[in-house]
Amino acid sequence: MSPSESEPEIVVSAAVALTVRTLAAKCGAPPETILHRLVSLGVAVEHSLRHGRRCSVPDGRSTVHVSASRTTNRPIVP
Repeated sequence: MSPSESEPEIVVSAAVALTVRTLAAKCGAPPETILHRLVSLGVAVEHSLRHGRRCSVPDGRSTVHVSASRTTNRPIVP
């Protein structure tokens, strides 16, 4: 994944790069597009958590609506 001239370089771990390449192959999209969509969704989740409201993220073909909430997991007691 090489950045364009106008965008800063994004450094990801080998595992993330492999996941992005795998998703790109399955979706038939360039890895840069997949990484951009994943980052956009992550930002929307963070925004939804902070502000407690639903966010919309256009992905080129449609719009993804994100509504995130936090829950606490109770410890499993044997």
